[in-house]
Amino acid sequence: MYFRRFKVDSLQGIMRVTLVFLALSLPLIYSFIARFFTMFFIIELFVVGIWLFSAGRVGEERSWKETRSVDFGRFKKLLKVMWICFGVVQIFFLIYNIFTAENSWSDSLYGWFSVAGKFLSPVLLAVFPFYIKVVEKAGKNASFEIDTERFFIKRKIHNYQIIIALTIVFFLSYVMLFFTVPAIARTAPDYPSVTTHDIRDVYSFKTSGTGEDTLPSLFENLPGRQSLKRAEAKAGEFRVEYDDTEENIDKLIIYNSAAAFALTDKLERIVFVFSEVETVIERESFIEACSDFENILDSDNWYVEIQSKMSYNIDPEEFIERIKK
Repeated sequence: MYFRRFKVDSLQGIMRVTLVFLALSLPLIYSFIARFFTMFFIIELFVVGIWLFSAGRVGEERSWKETRSVDFGRFKKLLKVMWICFGVVQIFFLIYNIFTAENSWSDSLYGWFSVAGKFLSPVLLAVFPFYIKVVEKAGKNASFEIDTERFFIKRKIHNYQIIIALTIVFFLSYVMLFFTVPAIARTAPDYPSVTTHDIRDVYSFKTSGTGEDTLPSLFENLPGRQSLKRAEAKAGEFRVEYDDTEENIDKLIIYNSAAAFALTDKLERIVFVFSEVETVIERESFIEACSDFENILDSDNWYVEIQSKMSYNIDPEEFIERIKK
């Protein structure tokens, strides 16, 4: 087996498979599994890409002449086991989602995408058997002698194709994550919720004052507005009362406090009232709990500081204790 050919063909095959599965994961982004795989694929593309484009630059002639014997029959056995495991996992997730999908269903675009993500995202696990398949194929192809010059020309063409595909997929990823996903989220029956709200929707409420004119309207456009009972701003303090809400109260407090303090420069204190129980949040405490509050309204910082804490599997208790008075 010509080892350099095997290495390059394997990496190119892995890159192609990863690009295809990254594109498939984007429409399923409302699933936690799909979001995990999307990040995994993006990181993998960078790592494998660096490895691929550095392959062959050192000791090309020496490595080209090296040969070794590899038993690729073992790969077939491994591939069978992986496909069996894949099938078992699909059956498990199918049964699980049949019993739980009703909680995510709604007659809206968001509902369709949420349910599709639940049912289809486990299919992304098929990427691992495909990785083994392309490695096996590369090993077999590298067992036959071909013209060295022809190999280098073929490798360059495939690398250019991968670069073009990378550009297209990353452009689609950008459009999907920053434009399509927020637009779909707005069709959710409970929009805005802490998991679907887009902070860019309320940038227009930014003020350098105390917010007496803007805060009531701001909270009518923030998560929890469906159960908003009373809102009053006075001299740098804002008091807001809610009826019973399906939102996680701690997450609602974190999200709405962040939005209010970031958009209202002279707001110093917020009093949240749920079922006659008051929770007081001071501006100073909130700023100290954040690592970069000054730039919190930037999309990337907002996700790191606030939005990432809104995920259903994240416990906000530690953060909420840091910001409470």
